[in-house]
Amino acid sequence: MKRSIFIFSITTLFIFFSCEGERASTPRPHSYPRIEFSDRTYSQFEENYCPFTFEYPERSTINRKKFFYNDDPIHNCWFNLSLNDLNATLYFTYQSIDNSSEYEKLVDDAFTMVSKHNTKANSREESRVGNSDGLEGILFEIGGPVASPLQFYLSDGKSHFMRASLYYNQSSASDSLQIVTDYIKEDILHLIGTSSFL
Repeated sequence: MKRSIFIFSITTLFIFFSCEGERASTPRPHSYPRIEFSDRTYSQFEENYCPFTFEYPERSTINRKKFFYNDDPIHNCWFNLSLNDLNATLYFTYQSIDNSSEYEKLVDDAFTMVSKHNTKANSREESRVGNSDGLEGILFEIGGPVASPLQFYLSDGKSHFMRASLYYNQSSASDSLQIVTDYIKEDILHLIGTSSFL
């Protein structure tokens, strides 16, 4: 019995002195990676396969869409604007229109595409956008863990209809990407403000 009390005392002293000076570790606060944004400089989009121009960020590249689900795109003017430094892509589609019913159908389609995110969206804001050339449309900002946080369409209401959707090339929490989405939104507003149909 004395021997077990002695061993217990020695073990207790050993544990006590071996823990001296150590502090209990505490979890570190959550943080997000630091993102370095480029200076804003723009180039003029003037491609012979599209009947419009606009200014787009110089840091991006244009990739013309040659196939749409193993088929030809509906119009030659379907392309992607790759924002390489932000690992994001703006997908553009264009359609010519002949009458108001075609225009209304395309607007309905734009709302339908945005509504597909409703199951995961926390919020949705719709802002009217336009420019001095008389072009008008709507910018959709979709909050929450959605695939496309920004979408917009722009049209003259008579002959031209352009639509674009922003997608990130990786999956990540929407709150950690919000600062990037806000930065890209400024580029999209610049693009809308400088758009002109030919």
